Amino acid sequence: MTLYDRGPEVDTVVDAMRVAEHGRGQLVVVSGPAGIGKSKFLQHLPVLADERGVLVLQAGCAPLEQDFAFGVVRQLLEASFIAADGDVRERWLGNAASQTSLLFTADLMRSSGGRDEELMPDEDRRVRSAEHPVLHGLVRMISAMSADQPLLLLVDDVQWADMPSLRMLGYLARRMADPRVTVVMAIREGDPRADRLAVRELVAVATHRLWLGPLAADSVQRMVRDEFGEAGDEEFVVACHEVGMGNPMFLTSMIAFLRRSGYRPLATSAGMVTSLSPPHLRDRVAGYLRVQPHPITAFAKAMVVLDRQGDSALVGRLADLDPVGRAEAVRQLGRLGLIVRGEPPRFVHAVIRGAVEQMMTAGEVDRLHRRAAGLLYDSGHSSEDVVVHLLATAGECEPWAIEVLRESAATAFHRGTPEMGARYLHRALMDSSPGTADRATLLVELAAVEVEFDPAAALRHLSQGVPSLPSTRDRAVALAQVPPALLATASQMVVEIYARVADEMAQEAAESVRVSAFDREIALCLEARLRFTRFRQAGQLADAVERLRGLGPDVPLNTKGDRELAEVLLYAATMTGSYPAADALRLGRKLLDLEPASSRTAHAVVPLVIGALIAAGSPESAQDWLKLALDEAVRVGSAAAQTAIGAEYALVLLRTGDLAEAKTMASMAVESVGSDRAKPASRSVLVLALVAIEVDDVVLAEWVLARCGGVEPSVSESWLVGLIRAWLAARSGDQVAALDHLMDCGRSLDLLGWRNPAAIPWRGWAAGLNYSLGKQGEALELADEEYGRALEWGAPDTVGRALRIRGMITEGDAGVELLIRASAILAASGDALELARVTSALDHRRGTASRKGHPVQAGVDVWFGLGKPVSAALTKTERRVSARAAEGFTNHEIAEEFGVTSRAVEKHLTSSYRKLGVAGRAGLPAALADLE
Repeated sequence: MTLYDRGPEVDTVVDAMRVAEHGRGQLVVVSGPAGIGKSKFLQHLPVLADERGVLVLQAGCAPLEQDFAFGVVRQLLEASFIAADGDVRERWLGNAASQTSLLFTADLMRSSGGRDEELMPDEDRRVRSAEHPVLHGLVRMISAMSADQPLLLLVDDVQWADMPSLRMLGYLARRMADPRVTVVMAIREGDPRADRLAVRELVAVATHRLWLGPLAADSVQRMVRDEFGEAGDEEFVVACHEVGMGNPMFLTSMIAFLRRSGYRPLATSAGMVTSLSPPHLRDRVAGYLRVQPHPITAFAKAMVVLDRQGDSALVGRLADLDPVGRAEAVRQLGRLGLIVRGEPPRFVHAVIRGAVEQMMTAGEVDRLHRRAAGLLYDSGHSSEDVVVHLLATAGECEPWAIEVLRESAATAFHRGTPEMGARYLHRALMDSSPGTADRATLLVELAAVEVEFDPAAALRHLSQGVPSLPSTRDRAVALAQVPPALLATASQMVVEIYARVADEMAQEAAESVRVSAFDREIALCLEARLRFTRFRQAGQLADAVERLRGLGPDVPLNTKGDRELAEVLLYAATMTGSYPAADALRLGRKLLDLEPASSRTAHAVVPLVIGALIAAGSPESAQDWLKLALDEAVRVGSAAAQTAIGAEYALVLLRTGDLAEAKTMASMAVESVGSDRAKPASRSVLVLALVAIEVDDVVLAEWVLARCGGVEPSVSESWLVGLIRAWLAARSGDQVAALDHLMDCGRSLDLLGWRNPAAIPWRGWAAGLNYSLGKQGEALELADEEYGRALEWGAPDTVGRALRIRGMITEGDAGVELLIRASAILAASGDALELARVTSALDHRRGTASRKGHPVQAGVDVWFGLGKPVSAALTKTERRVSARAAEGFTNHEIAEEFGVTSRAVEKHLTSSYRKLGVAGRAGLPAALADLE
């Protein structure tokens, strides 16, 4: 058994035994907080006693044995007494020692009840009178035993000893001049029974008092080495020493638990130390606490609930303790070594907190959190402090608590943590009655928060709350909180609510003598949203374009309502392509100048305005706005805004010719979505689908499919699924299936009224597939229709792209002439990607370049049956790793061959998949063969 850092204390006991051998008995009291190593210290002493020829007599005290009179004395003496022969016994029991025979009589076998002398009734005093001869006899017997051989009496946890044994030890301690006896007793500091008079009297007459303190850092280093069989890194040892507070019990449990859990004593494992809570250690600490008086445990439970939110005075109030009781609780918990005193007091280790929590019932937790919320509220603490406790309660809240939850939700929303705000409002809803105006208000506030991260839930809660709001204006204001673009997938019930409230607003306006500016603005906001929800209905997009034309050349943009309506009408004009691109570009730029670049406006501006600017041939005009908005979305942590902005930003980068950055930005947008079940807005999914096709990213395309419902997409998204499947089929060489999917997609888009080739150039892609299948007539017909619609829209890059497609499927000099015209238009448009593609097409036609020399072709090649391109070269390492994977080697086998980790192999393969445009290992052999 290794004893760490106790050399001076051991020397004291050895010196005491040396003195006792010469007939001057010694009493050594060892004390310290729980877990400091008192028992282990006592267990180390018998070895030292044996070396000196000292007989060791040991006893351990336990709470459940306090009612057994002379139980500790029997543990100390009985074994030696029984083992001795008759002559030795007779000598030990000579003269006054003969009274020890009374130990076996009925009277003194009765319990003393463990009560202090001051509180003993007359009956127990009579028992004590009978004990006196026995006590004297026991001391004489011990003296006689020590005459044969020096004695070392070890008594652990003496605070739990039965009262007769305590009296005997006290009697012996006051008569140590003669026996050759060393008594070493361990007492736990902070235990309430350690304050009994008999224990205090023992401590008072001690020859030596040893206080065991925390272990030093070098001792912890030795403990780590002994447990793990290797030296620990300095960071690991320091973490153990600091977290364990030098307490041997905590340290031993933590270090052993780490080893059993498979950790090594490395710097990388240091972070694990702070969160450890070994179950056996937690149970042991809970056992210490259960025997404490109620005020002590009540204070500890209050500390757990407040969790450093208040000082010791507030903890005491929560525990229902007066100042005196509070001070005593702090003192006792400190003596036990369970807390670090200060303001506020704190537990020395997470395991202490876990032990206290283990002692608490669900009812106690709820009651204390409810009371803590009230105390913090009355004390003027912030709503954020109060709401922590309200969330931990299950019962009905007071009215003030509902207001605190609402206030905290608003604060969380403005700080950029809408998910936390939603939690607060969900808790408030638990105490609201169905069908009431209060509940309706909470539902509307919840919807306004959820718009930031869960539009579907926002719409659901809005439809539940709006009908119960007291006035038409209240209902209209609530509906106006949802940005129009987030209504793309609104249910029919939500659409009907918008229509009903809009009709109510119109009716009230007709009945009013004068319509206020506020009511006019709300009416415009409702019109914008209602129109957007109806864009899936035949004729609604065209009607919206007529409404835009009716506003004249200078569209009103003075109020929020004006701007929102203009944004929705601009979106309709862009998708139909029946509005001049120049006018759309001018209106889009005005709107962008009026809208601040932030994560909040992104939900409205990004889907409706940025898309129009890109389609109108001016992606660069949106770049600065998107960068500022993305920086702010990252700063506040708005994942939904990051996805929406990042997707649009990727498309802008693509149009300006930066394919590598476009792929990086698209990846960021995908990562921001987070959970596999999360689903970004429909516009973001569409944009990411277009980026996947343009940059030849199979992984991104598969992600889009998963977010659109996979095998069974919703009706509103079936065309997008068809588009992705068409591209994937063409990419694999199945032009027939690709054309079928693409034509189905095109028919769906025509039904929706999405006729603008600047948005989705599906006719040009279908023309390429027909051309690759030898259907020249069908290809030219689709290309001509695409060109006609491009001319109607009028954006130079759209016209240039349509001409490029016509040129690629037109044979001879006529085709070359079309490509030259396209090149001239695209050079003036600033669309770097399309300009690179038409240049590549001219080089192919003239025979001046190979296909692999123009990676900007990317997704375009597959529509013309040219096969899948290589979008980026593999590094030397990626090529070696991919080759081994193609041959069937596992990641582990590859890692062993190259002397790297499996994680490194996985990263190289993932990069190779993306560069080669394959979904996994199965596609590697063919993709690598194309590189040869």
